[in-house]
Amino acid sequence: MAAGWRGDRAGDWKFRTGNREGRGQRQLLEGTFMKKYLTGLVCVACLFMAAASVGAQDYRGRVQGKVLDSSQAVLPGVTVTLSNDATGVVVTRATDPAGGFVFDFIEPGTYTVTAELDGFKKAEEKGVRVSQRAQITKDFVLEVGGLQETVTVQAEVTQVQLSSSTAQITIDRAMVDQVPLSGRNPYNLAMLDPTLNPGVGTTANENRPYHHAFANDYDAGGGTRRSNDVLLDGVALGASYKTAYTPAMDAVEEVTVSKTSVDAENGHSLGGIISLNMKSGTNQMHGSAYAFFRDPSMNARFDATVKVVPG
Repeated sequence: MAAGWRGDRAGDWKFRTGNREGRGQRQLLEGTFMKKYLTGLVCVACLFMAAASVGAQDYRGRVQGKVLDSSQAVLPGVTVTLSNDATGVVVTRATDPAGGFVFDFIEPGTYTVTAELDGFKKAEEKGVRVSQRAQITKDFVLEVGGLQETVTVQAEVTQVQLSSSTAQITIDRAMVDQVPLSGRNPYNLAMLDPTLNPGVGTTANENRPYHHAFANDYDAGGGTRRSNDVLLDGVALGASYKTAYTPAMDAVEEVTVSKTSVDAENGHSLGGIISLNMKSGTNQMHGSAYAFFRDPSMNARFDATVKVVPG
C-alpha cells in the first residue's frame, strides 16, 4: 500500500493513494454529496409547487339551506334550483336525507332559488344577492298542495353574514354605477369603507384612471399601508407595493374590502384585502363607452394662488 502527498503546481497539493480503499472512500463521498444535492433540489421544487397552488383565492360564494314541511320535519329528495337572473344559468340540487342542500362556487350576482316536491306547493325566493365569498343560507318550508301553486318570497336587500367573523364591506354594481369618481379608478371605491384611511401616496398624482399604486396605499385596520392584498377575480395582483393591473370602471361588478380577522387562506398579506370582481356578462349584447378629460384651466381657484394687485 502506497500513499503520499504530490504537488502538481506551486501551492497545489493533492493526496495520492495507490490502493482501492482510497478510491472507494472518494466515490462514497461523491455519492453522499450527490444524494444531498438531489434531496435539496427536490425540496426546493416542492416549495415552488406549493406556492403556485395557493396563488389565487376563490372569490365565489355559497348558497345553502334546508327544506322542511309545515311540521318542521326534514324533506329529502326535494329539487332545489338556483337560477342566475342575468345569464339564465340554472343549477339543480336534490336535498340530502337531512333535508339540506349546498351550491358551491357561485359567481357573484342576483339569483332566484326554488324548491319543489310532488304533493307540496312550489316555494320560490327572488332577488337573492350573492356577493364575493358570501355564504347565504336560505331555508324553505313547503306547504301541502299542488305544484301549480307557488309561494313567492322577495329576498331582503341586506343579508347579514352570520357564518364568518371577517369585517368587510361590499360595494355592489348599483353603487359602482352611481357613486361619482373623479379619477374613474375602481380602487377609489374602497374609500366608502369608513374605517379605511388614505396613505401618503393617495393623492391627486395617484388618483388617475388605470393607476396601479392607489389600491395598496390604504391603511386597512391599522399600520398596514402598502401591505394589503389586492385581488381580481381571486387572483393576486400584488407587484411590490403597487398592483399589476387596474381594470376599467365599467368592467367591475363589485368591490369587497376586508380587514382584520380575515380567513386563513388569505394569510398572504399583513393588511386588509381589496377584492374586485369583474362582470360575467348577460344573454344580451351590450357595451359602454366613456371619455375622460381634465383641463387645469377648468379647476376651481385656490386662494393661495390668487394674485392680489397692491394698492
